[in-house]
Amino acid sequence: MELEETSLQLEQTYEKYVVFILKQIISFLQFSIPLVISFGQRYPYLFLGLTTIFLVYTVWRIVTNIYYIMKKLLLLYLVIVVIFIYLRGVNQFLNYDIPFILHSFPEFKVKYISPLVNNEYLGIIFRYSSTLFKMYLNKLVEIFENM
Repeated sequence: MELEETSLQLEQTYEKYVVFILKQIISFLQFSIPLVISFGQRYPYLFLGLTTIFLVYTVWRIVTNIYYIMKKLLLLYLVIVVIFIYLRGVNQFLNYDIPFILHSFPEFKVKYISPLVNNEYLGIIFRYSSTLFKMYLNKLVEIFENM
């Protein structure tokens, strides 16, 4: 019974804080919106410039945050793939898994892989990919050991 009473008091306290914060936000907006409107009417070019700068900054922050999230997700994906390759074995992955994936999706091979292999410079990379993969895997292990 005592636990319910304290939780009820705590909930009422939180409600008071939320109501107080919402009242402050509403009063701030009631004060600032007419100010912004009158500033925009008095100095339209300055207002337009400041608004443009603010919007460009906001869009830039959103794009950089999306880029940062995508970068972290791709790094996580790379680590998971490297772990699976390590558990399955590099030889198994290069000799069985990649050919299976390429034969399972022939349009992917024709559209994306063939132009790379036929390229004069990138073809060398694909021909010696097992050596490069071992080198990258060793480098990744070295990075994790130094953390």
